[in-house]
Amino acid sequence: MLEAPEVKALSWLHPDYAPEAETDPDQEGPILASWFSGIICCPQGEQLKYVNMGYQYIYERDLLLSIENGQLIHTVTIDNKVRLDNARKRLIETFKTTNLYEIKKKWLLDAGLKQKSIDDYLIGLM
Repeated sequence: MLEAPEVKALSWLHPDYAPEAETDPDQEGPILASWFSGIICCPQGEQLKYVNMGYQYIYERDLLLSIENGQLIHTVTIDNKVRLDNARKRLIETFKTTNLYEIKKKWLLDAGLKQKSIDDYLIGLM
């Protein structure tokens, strides 16, 4: 038989947190988190990219919630697809100006690939 997990009080998070809110059985509805100020990022949509450094996932959109003393102050939605596409285009254009690109392009041309295939292959690596 599984035992119920220990329930920890939230008052340890911030000294101004009202402990009666966590012990009052008559408390209904949401409890104001007046101790929190910051930005909460809520990913939305399909996953576009996974970066294996730091366990970062990039989704189609990020909904940013700006919170001050538990109150929602402002929201912003960021379209990561447009941002990722623009960053990728800049990266590709920069890469094409490097010696490494010229070396890889020559190696692939010598191997019999056509210029379009080479660009598609090298761009796919980014």
